[in-house]
Amino acid sequence: MARCTTPSPAPTSWAPSAPPPDYRFFSFDDVFPGIAPVPDGGWSVPGEIYEISYTQLRRDLLPREPAELELSVIELEDGTGSLSMVCRTLPGATDAVEITAAGGWREHLGAVSTAR
Repeated sequence: MARCTTPSPAPTSWAPSAPPPDYRFFSFDDVFPGIAPVPDGGWSVPGEIYEISYTQLRRDLLPREPAELELSVIELEDGTGSLSMVCRTLPGATDAVEITAAGGWREHLGAVSTAR
């Protein structure tokens, strides 16, 4: 089984998680989120840990992921590691909107739907 961290829902059981404050958080057209590691000025992005099989990861999850993201290993607050989809590069202003201080992906989407 793989241990995956994601800011959005994925298969099987989950538990809340957060990495240390080493990441910035982005929204790509409010369709999907992305985290990017940064040397300073980061934040602890709230996320969730899911257990999925390597078959599910290979067959179901990875083929659906956007080209802007790639599979990586991130560190969680407790010092353990987890697989996670992260931004391939630090997004620029035309690629995505930074939502680092929004409180997480679900909170961001809630704020967007309330504003509409």
